Amino acid sequence: LYIYIYIYYIILYYIILYYIILYYIILYYIILYYIILYYIILYYIILYYIILYYIILYYIILYYIILYYIILYYIILYYTERSHHI
Repeated sequence: LYIYIYIYYIILYYIILYYIILYYIILYYIILYYIILYYIILYYIILYYIILYYIILYYIILYYIILYYIILYYIILYYTERSHHI
């Protein structure tokens, strides 16, 4: 009788151990999945900001170029007007 109880406990122990190991493996994969997800999201956010930064930079440069040409145009216009008066 005692040997059966002993065998039963050993089997129970291994089943519990198996489930604990399974639980930790599942937990590990879930944590890994979330870490990977977090890094992917972080990567896309960083990428988005870099793209946004370059777009803003591009528009600022464009704005200054347009401003430069407008100023240049007015300077040329001003000098041509003066030359006509002479």
